[in-house]
Amino acid sequence: MSRASLFLDTQIIGITAVAILSRAVALKGVQKILGRLEADEQLRAVAKREQPLVPAPPPGSDKIVVSRDPSAQFG
Repeated sequence: MSRASLFLDTQIIGITAVAILSRAVALKGVQKILGRLEADEQLRAVAKREQPLVPAPPPGSDKIVVSRDPSAQFG
């Protein structure tokens, strides 16, 4: 395991502990990590938890999954 990965894992564990006391502070910590990792804006917006989630196709697909039942999976 690389030092960078260990550091990131430690930060995520710390943010999880902080979330018990303050969700807002924990979400700000997540934003800092995503910024440092140069995550795209869509991921950062979802991670802010300020807006309701919008259905979107999973990676590699152009269809939104509406059910886990294979016979009725896509809408």
